[in-house]
Amino acid sequence: MSGIKEVITMICLTLITTGVFSILVPKSSMEKVMKFAISLFFLAGIVIPIVQGKFDFSFEIDEIQGAEYQAQIEENTKNTITILSEKKIESEVKNILKENDINCTKVDISIHIDKDDSIDISKFIVTLSKEEVLDLTTVEQLIVKEVGVKPNVVLEE
Repeated sequence: MSGIKEVITMICLTLITTGVFSILVPKSSMEKVMKFAISLFFLAGIVIPIVQGKFDFSFEIDEIQGAEYQAQIEENTKNTITILSEKKIESEVKNILKENDINCTKVDISIHIDKDDSIDISKFIVTLSKEEVLDLTTVEQLIVKEVGVKPNVVLEE
């Protein structure tokens, strides 16, 4: 940030100095030569800081603020992953049951990401309509076979 300030200050000082000298140039045969010299001074005032590399455009972020920002990003990422995973599993289970002509009214799933970044499915309930006469363990086994997670299968009340 200080590098940007330094370059802008140098350009402003060059502009002010160039403006003052341009006003003081007398109208004579030397006018063109003086304006050329002033123009070279202006260009040098802009080019020299860039060529010397005296500016640093890096932005310093306070380490504490950066850590808080990183923690917030990680938390948002985990929440997004959790929500998307829940929706994806719900969608897959409904599709599997639909393909097997099983009427599913609700899939309730709750996923939690632990501190060690492992995913834990704390609740997985599949609710079937009352019309389903299937053995609930058959549906449970179908879901375990296709998804790899054992649900709690219940009938709608």
